[in-house]
Amino acid sequence: MKKANNSNKQILGFLLLASAAVSIIVCVMIDMAISGTFTWSLYPIVSVIFASSLLMPIIQNGKNGIVATLRILTVGIVPYLYVLDQIAGTETIITKAGGIIAGLVLIYLWIAYFIAKHSRRRKLLSFGITMILAVPLCILINYSLSLTLTPKAAAFDVWDVLSIGILLSVGAVLIISDVILRRKEISEDASYGNCKRSRI
Repeated sequence: MKKANNSNKQILGFLLLASAAVSIIVCVMIDMAISGTFTWSLYPIVSVIFASSLLMPIIQNGKNGIVATLRILTVGIVPYLYVLDQIAGTETIITKAGGIIAGLVLIYLWIAYFIAKHSRRRKLLSFGITMILAVPLCILINYSLSLTLTPKAAAFDVWDVLSIGILLSVGAVLIISDVILRRKEISEDASYGNCKRSRI
């Protein structure tokens, strides 16, 4: 069984690398044919390499690879954005705006990971908390974008309020559902214990 799983992981890893290589080669060939040099193809080349490095740990190790992926994302996101800035010739616009958003998202992902890790038996609770934590994430991202974008945009609109309302509602429903199920399990365990004692 383990040999079969290892074989499947190796095949998936090979397919990922092969797909990445083919994508890069195709982009380079088209760019060279049209422009005679590297222009737009640099964007997909850098992005494909970065995305492949993020996916490989999960493909190779499954759930155990999530931490490795988060570490690679944490270390690599700012250099990745900086490279995009250099390619675009936009100085630090992408790095500044994207870096702030990436930092907020990374904090959220790490928190979500630790919540899921320590609440394995209560998935509804972990999902509900994660949903509610997404609300301050959305608020901070919108506020950051309103400060960094030119021309300045409004921090919130109707769609932002709607999305925040949906996140809060879904999160509350999941947490309440978890509490109800938890109480039901406790009462069932208590009744089972009482029945067992009465038989004795």
